[in-house]
Amino acid sequence: MLEAYLFVDPLCNDCFKAEHVILKLADTLDKNFSFQFIPMLNMQIIRNRYLNCDKQTMNENKSFKIDYNTVLDYKASLFQGRKCGRKFLIGLQEELIHKKQTYSKAVAFKVAEKAGLDLEMFEEDRRSDLAISAFKADQKLANEMKITTPASAVIFDCDSFDSGILMNKVTYNDLLDVCKNKGILDNDPILIQKSGEKSPNLHII
Repeated sequence: MLEAYLFVDPLCNDCFKAEHVILKLADTLDKNFSFQFIPMLNMQIIRNRYLNCDKQTMNENKSFKIDYNTVLDYKASLFQGRKCGRKFLIGLQEELIHKKQTYSKAVAFKVAEKAGLDLEMFEEDRRSDLAISAFKADQKLANEMKITTPASAVIFDCDSFDSGILMNKVTYNDLLDVCKNKGILDNDPILIQKSGEKSPNLHII
């Protein structure tokens, strides 16, 4: 069984795409593959996101606060289960990235309701010490795994956590290659033939 940690900037479209690649593989492999979406946030991520766009004048502190609140909401949603948390994250990304909505408490609660969250519990958790501690633990994990760029993933074989595979850019074919090398796809030639040659995006850590 493989376990993937996808590190995401919740307001990054590349991360949104990478999440759906992970979800697609999870649907394909079922119980042979588990995953987590780990939010990461710092000022460099904020600056890189707006480096080559028309939002040069955006106030960095304001942008960081929006991102921070988004991450805390996501962590709060996870307290009600990973599935609910993923639904919340993707729903919020659809509102903020694709529908160009401005983040607000109203938007967060609209998404939370659609994701099936207990809204009273969500309200209690979204700015709690527990959510803040969970956020800090995520940043520590990203540092320990030397993750500097959102949309990066680290994949471990659950039978051996001695080393992991770092993917700087998540693609479906690269994920299939990893599964093939770990023997998960040995009995599925249809999937195996879709996987490509060794990718420069893959690194042992």
